[in-house]
Amino acid sequence: MNSEKYKEFVTQEMKKEKYIVYNSNVEINDLYSLEFHQKNKNVEDIMRFNKLNDFILSIDQRICRRINKKEIVFKKDKLKNIMSMVITKHEGLKIFMLNEIWIIQVWIFHI
Repeated sequence: MNSEKYKEFVTQEMKKEKYIVYNSNVEINDLYSLEFHQKNKNVEDIMRFNKLNDFILSIDQRICRRINKKEIVFKKDKLKNIMSMVITKHEGLKIFMLNEIWIIQVWIFHI
């Protein structure tokens, strides 16, 4: 630990950590940006997704969102996929969910 080589290693590692920015919102862990899924899509579908996104994330602190390349996934306790959405060009929102989530299903039909 007292060697010069070790001290150089520590300073290099500290420089790497200096510019890391952590996301303060733990409910959202996105691999891709929302713009990736919203590009060239219908404005009404984007507005519907934004309403649903805000509502779903406000239901429970245990629900989080993750954006993959193919879909937008909502998870419970970061383990179990409870809902996934795809914003399509011509068919609107495609929503896939577990049967356990009947409260959200009722709310979706009122949008």
